Amino acid sequence: MNIRNAAFLFAITSVISSNTSASQVYAQATGFSTGYHVSQPYSFGNLSLFLIKGADKSKNKVYLTLPEAIAKKQVVVRETGNVNVLKIDNLSNAAIFIQSGEIVKGGRQDRALQSDMLISPRAQGVDLPCFCVEHGRWSERVGESSSQFNSASEFVVGNNMQKAIKKDADQGQVWAQVEAKQGQLSRTLTKPVASNISPSSFQLTLEQKSVKDATQMQFNALSDVVNKEKDAIGYAVAINGKISNADIYGSGALFKKLWPGLLRSAVIEAVAQRGQSTKKPPDGSEVKRVLAGAEHFKPIPYGMPGAPSLQGATNGSLGPQGQEATFVTGVNTAGAVRESSPVDFFSQTTDSKSGAVIHQNFIGK
Repeated sequence: MNIRNAAFLFAITSVISSNTSASQVYAQATGFSTGYHVSQPYSFGNLSLFLIKGADKSKNKVYLTLPEAIAKKQVVVRETGNVNVLKIDNLSNAAIFIQSGEIVKGGRQDRALQSDMLISPRAQGVDLPCFCVEHGRWSERVGESSSQFNSASEFVVGNNMQKAIKKDADQGQVWAQVEAKQGQLSRTLTKPVASNISPSSFQLTLEQKSVKDATQMQFNALSDVVNKEKDAIGYAVAINGKISNADIYGSGALFKKLWPGLLRSAVIEAVAQRGQSTKKPPDGSEVKRVLAGAEHFKPIPYGMPGAPSLQGATNGSLGPQGQEATFVTGVNTAGAVRESSPVDFFSQTTDSKSGAVIHQNFIGK
């Protein structure tokens, strides 16, 4: 099944029979809802962050993140000529954790990676499902390689772009959301944020001086909060007083390594939403209630109508997630959340060998 067909299947989630009981449709994720605590908000401007604290369930497990693996030249991400699939070689003796929404820069077009993946040590030629976040370029950019991607420091910004990648798996929607976010940032900053080098590149937009200048103070003020709460394993975001998204990890060390990119994404979205109506930030107990309720989600098996298209989690290719892992040892589960919840989409990644939860992601409406 290709990404386009998978996206079509997800779009018809509503075909599940109304006669199906709630106990049959909704499932409780294995994870953190009864075992974590949420801090009170750390706020600056219209952005509030909540540190999620809990037991480090992967204390003795060392994961490389994609940004550090690329920086240390312990991984090679290669162009394939296919807009929606790249290749990765793990040159290290450690597993590499890839998170959905990470942007790799270079190749023939910048890409955002679709699925959480856990790449085994020394694995070669593993497929990376992805979406283009740059429309039009199909050649080498000056100073970069057209065959490889040598930078991965940013995440996509905003729930709509994340859902276009992770939930809808629709390339057209991804391009539309990139253009919409560029437009939103341009209006907020009252100046164009598209790069002259490649106007459609979202990565180059994030590198624009105007965007960096507008976000630097907020980023600096909040960058150290990850160290203020003992046993921090994740965070939740509220913008203009509304809970936006959250990520929880089985490893506190993994969370802290990913923190700079996660925070940049949150700050840029907060800047994009400046000037909108605001309300008082929620407190930690409200955040925990929302996240715990969101864990009652609607998992839909691969191949069924409405199946989420997070392929590649178990075998590094766009195939069924139930196959025995060869190179990739993570298993993704995802689905829609109850209509009454302020969370729209929930996904969870576990290690297929140990069963340990590696990452949970909550995306708001």
